[in-house]
Amino acid sequence: MKGAIPAVLAAVLLSSLFAMPLVAAGPSGGAHGEVGTTDQMSAVQQAPSDPVSVENTTNRLTLPNAGETERVEHGSDLGLGLASTDDALRIDHELYVLSDGAFAEANTTERREMAERAHERIQDRIDELEEREHEAVRSHANGERSTVELTQTLLRSYNEANELEAALDELENRARRISGYSLSRNELRADRAVLEAYQTQPRTNLAIATQNTQPGTEYEFALRTTENGYSIATIEDQTYLVETIRFDNRDTTQPDQFREFESFYHSNELYPWASEATGDSPTFHDHSSERHFYWLEYVHDQGNLEVYLDAGTGNVYREIQELSVDELPITAEDQWSEAGLELTLNETPADGPAEITVRESSSGDPQRATISIDGVEIGETDAEDGTLWYVPPTDDYELGVETSTRAISPTVENDGVEGEEG
Repeated sequence: MKGAIPAVLAAVLLSSLFAMPLVAAGPSGGAHGEVGTTDQMSAVQQAPSDPVSVENTTNRLTLPNAGETERVEHGSDLGLGLASTDDALRIDHELYVLSDGAFAEANTTERREMAERAHERIQDRIDELEEREHEAVRSHANGERSTVELTQTLLRSYNEANELEAALDELENRARRISGYSLSRNELRADRAVLEAYQTQPRTNLAIATQNTQPGTEYEFALRTTENGYSIATIEDQTYLVETIRFDNRDTTQPDQFREFESFYHSNELYPWASEATGDSPTFHDHSSERHFYWLEYVHDQGNLEVYLDAGTGNVYREIQELSVDELPITAEDQWSEAGLELTLNETPADGPAEITVRESSSGDPQRATISIDGVEIGETDAEDGTLWYVPPTDDYELGVETSTRAISPTVENDGVEGEEG
């Protein structure tokens, strides 16, 4: 689901793009069709930056040398902070009126030039989205930027992506009024593919939460960052949502490592289970000539996988997954029985979601319990089946389980569960 913005704001943004001076985009790298040597292709296939291989589900893009998982919760407080930021998208209304009139009075040649300049400016701003996020993530990983500030940057990217998409739509409509002229469909499709990466479900719901002032409507997600990437994950309606970005897997200055359909087959090799689940026929779009990447989507029995494959490195630099938690394979099951309670912890592959079940030991009846991680409450088990799905930390952690009469605090480790009665 994508957020919407008022039509007037889209028009203001678009008109400002017609009027503002242009800053030329940087070089986009080698021409499509240039291919690395056999040794280069082999190195790409064996690179440690490839997704981690797991069985009976989709492979997962991971973050090497990432810090501990941070649990983030925000609501309208984040929106208030964002509202105070100086945003270049706030365009003076008088400028909008002036530029709109200028377009109406221009001849056909001038209109074409104005449309080209506006499109180039939109594309420059699209490029700035990734540059801004990379800088924010690097600063956060180095301790130079707070989690609130990083989250504000992610939200700002979402809002700006919506506005830029609306501006593209308006520009495309206006270009149709120019005799004998049209914008490149391939470029527009590539531009929108980039913007969609900033309009994911977690970002959409974060934006909704910032506009809701009711208590208990805060949005929660797990965050991990490194200097060269980040991952955000959450669970909504029994669906595990996770997006992982690797800036070090992106290089638009290098020539395209693939020719013809090699990128298609290479992605299938990186995600063999997803490929097989879709009959080796994922949706495939070649944006290498316009924006130096290939986009693939695998719709499978467990959910949905989107892959952004960089043409220069041959690696996946952005991965977006939606997975039904009930369909994920269980890789480990840990149990703890103490103080009249029996806990069962089911873990899924690649630091995926975990399910905790709380029952009364003697009767086996499910129990409603408050669950916390390292002392921070994350939710309650369902009264009917005693279960709760959550995104676990990647390191050892204390799992607090508290019913109306009992409390247990086991420590979850890689090799099992240890703990003590509370």
